[in-house]
Order: sequence, then structure tokens, then C-alpha cells
Amino acid sequence: MRLICTSIFIVSVFTLFGQETVPHQFWNNYSHYNPAYAGLTFKQQGGLMYQGIPSSGAQHNYFGFYNLRLKKNFGTGINVNHASGDLQTTEVSIPLSYDWNVTGKHHLAIGIAPSFRNYVHSGVIMDTTESGTIFTNGVDAPSTRNYLQTHAGITYKRGNFYAGFGIRNMQLRSWGDLEPGPWKPHYYGNISAEIPIGSRTEYSTRHKLIFSGLYTYVDGFNRIDLNARAQWENGLNVFVGGRVRGGWTVGGGWNLFQKLRCLYSVSWQRSQLSNGNNVSHELSIVYQLPFED
Repeated sequence: MRLICTSIFIVSVFTLFGQETVPHQFWNNYSHYNPAYAGLTFKQQGGLMYQGIPSSGAQHNYFGFYNLRLKKNFGTGINVNHASGDLQTTEVSIPLSYDWNVTGKHHLAIGIAPSFRNYVHSGVIMDTTESGTIFTNGVDAPSTRNYLQTHAGITYKRGNFYAGFGIRNMQLRSWGDLEPGPWKPHYYGNISAEIPIGSRTEYSTRHKLIFSGLYTYVDGFNRIDLNARAQWENGLNVFVGGRVRGGWTVGGGWNLFQKLRCLYSVSWQRSQLSNGNNVSHELSIVYQLPFED
């Protein structure tokens, strides 16, 4: 009975975690979802993001990234992601991209990102007593599984308008003592547009409105994230967004020295497993070095 319950538990965990976590501040780093963005939007871009979901068993998600534009229209970078909980996951990917100037202002970028992913299961075992109740026990040695995967993507750019399509988690091989779970490729489509407001002077930048959208599809599951952010010339940022039929988010922050952006947001998301809401908090610090005009 213990073996059967343990197997069911592991399958359930992988089914639940088969869908990747998408932070509500997803627009901070598109190269995570589409490697064609590495070195495409900024000459240099790096940052740290944190997402905490207290109502989901104190789940914590961490994201770190750095993107760099190289010579001859090439770009590269690194993405590091970690999720803590009963099932801990860590991924490191290296995006590589090429920006093709098709004609005039029209650009088409392609990218690929080899990835290494590690799962560590805490070793919680489910069992039944004679009375039929279920309890959990811990084991000393956690189970692990490693994955070699690759991601790919393509993005169209015209000025400050972007539209891209990316595929993550195309599996190459896996190994480890934890049974392989039903991991599926993730498909992401995104669109973003930046609209300057007001005139630009020698000593100040324009106010901006930035609209962003991310579509997620994985194994029959669909999700749409939308966001609208206003950025004033003094560095103030205010944004609102949400998930279609799933929840909403509000946040704000400041741009320091026009290159370092610090943001905080709180989100309410409808839980699919209960009748309540999951509240998450997100913090991000992003450094951006724009291209020269």
C-alpha cells in the first residue's frame, strides 16, 4: 500500500508541477519564454525576481537572468530559476539568438537555448493505517531527476513593437532515481508595444505606456496574462494586469538613474483546487542598458 500511495503521490506532484510558474511581472525577461529575445530589446539587461505564494504551502520562486547583445547581431545570456517546496526545481539555460534586419525597421530574431533542469523531491511518503486514515512520513534520502532540454523561439520586431512565439522544455534525455513525470512542451506567444507620450528633450525622457501580453499553452491548458504599465520621466512606475478568468495584479516602483528598475506587486489568483484565492507577492530589480539612438 505504501508503494502504491507513494507512486500516486509522485505522479500527482509531477502533474501539478508540469505547468511552469509564470510570474505576473513576466515582461521583465522575455528570454525565459523565448530565447530569441536575448540581446534583442536592450544592449545589456540583467535582474533578479522573487515570487512568494504564502497560501500555497509557502511556495517561493526565484528568477535570475542576464542578456547581452554581441557583435554582428548576435545575442546571448543566462537564465537561472529555482522553485522551493516539497518538490524543488532548479533550471539553468543559455539563450543564443540572431537578429536579422530583414528590411528597414523590420527585424526577425531567432533563438535557441540548451537547458539543464534538476528536480529534488523532499521524500514525503503517503501511507494508510488500519482505520483508513492517510498520514505522511519523511525519508532520509531525497529522490532526484535531471533533464537535458532545449528551448527555441522566433520574434518579429518593428520599432518598439514585438511579437514572438517560443517553445520550452523540448526534452532530450533524463536520468535519476525519481520516476520521470509527464513533462510536456510549453508554448508561449507574446506581444508588447511601447507608446511614448509627450516630447523628448535633451535632459529628459518621454513618459511611456507599455502594453504586454503572454499566452501559454501546455497539454490542453490555456492561459492569458495581460499587463499595462505607465512610466513617468521621473522614474515612477505604476502597472495593473491580470490573468483572463484567473485573477489580477497591481504594483509599482521606481527607475533609478534611468537604468535600474525596482518594482513590487501583489496578485490575487483564483485557485483551481479550492474555492479560495491565492495571493502572491513579487519583487524585482532589473538593470537595463538601452541601445544608443
